[in-house]
Amino acid sequence: MSCDGARTLSHIVLVSSDGEETVVPTAAAALSVTIREMMEDLPHLGDGERLRVPLANAPSGRALRLVVDWCTSIAASVSHTGPEAGPQDRAQDGGGCIDDLNDVDLLRDVLLLANYLNIPALLDRLCDRVAALIEDERPAEVRRVLGITSGFSDDEQHELQARYGWALPDDFEWA
Repeated sequence: MSCDGARTLSHIVLVSSDGEETVVPTAAAALSVTIREMMEDLPHLGDGERLRVPLANAPSGRALRLVVDWCTSIAASVSHTGPEAGPQDRAQDGGGCIDDLNDVDLLRDVLLLANYLNIPALLDRLCDRVAALIEDERPAEVRRVLGITSGFSDDEQHELQARYGWALPDDFEWA
């Protein structure tokens, strides 16, 4: 924000790559380092104008809504926990939508968007969610859960099996 306080944006509009617009309180949007720096660098907007931010890396409106919901709940918790609590402390409050996320494709989209928007507390929360999904799973199950397919052709798999078979468990499955 400018030092003279001339800019009083209360909301900004984020636009996903599929064209869905989401209105976000400025305090929630400012949790994103990328958007916060963008708001600081822009000239003053007139009264009633809203900053529209197209996000080419926001793959879907659904992923964008999850990120916005998380940021909004964290920004709202500032008034309850006070500004002295760090983002990591407040991140525990906004995790409901993230902790219940079981759709791996949507989880990946939200993770990529949080990385693009540079929201460290959300990234940490999402990485914890991915770790919980694959904890105590065998490699074949991890590949299935995360949708990872083998990058090797059948010939390459046979060559690797012959060359490094001693390092692979007997029940090893190529995805």
